[in-house]
Amino acid sequence: MAAATLGSAFAAQCYAQARVSAIEGLTACRPMSDPNARLACLDAAAGALIEAVDAGALTIVDRQQVREVRRNLFGFSSAAMPSFLGLSEVGEELSAIQTSLMRATRGDGGRWVFQLSDGSEWRQVDNEPAHIRPQGGDEVRVRRAAFGSYFLNVGDARAIRVKRQ
Repeated sequence: MAAATLGSAFAAQCYAQARVSAIEGLTACRPMSDPNARLACLDAAAGALIEAVDAGALTIVDRQQVREVRRNLFGFSSAAMPSFLGLSEVGEELSAIQTSLMRATRGDGGRWVFQLSDGSEWRQVDNEPAHIRPQGGDEVRVRRAAFGSYFLNVGDARAIRVKRQ
């Protein structure tokens, strides 16, 4: 576990250094008053930026891509998410998702297992009997609850406490 944490920290540090270096290169060119020197500087900085992207040392994503990643990761522990993805920097935190049901089956102890159209799988974690008759295509809403838990509603049925798998 400690090695994974150190590896993750090292990757984040390398990513941050590549990002800062690429931005600093562009920023250093801006105050230059000589147009030829400025152009040469910008060309060199752009080349370094392109090299960093091509080498995988730097990834450029737009806000929509970050939102999509956040939606796809909804339900997983945020502690496991790399902070260098900037997931916390793009507006408010996602509190719910709406999608449709692909299938629902009974798993261990008669608890429900839901497979959603977005590819996610959610398992019932409470012992409450769920009086539902889920069918493929039903509307599903998963929302955050207290203490890192989640509730799932199939249609208008009562919420079920679930965990992302």
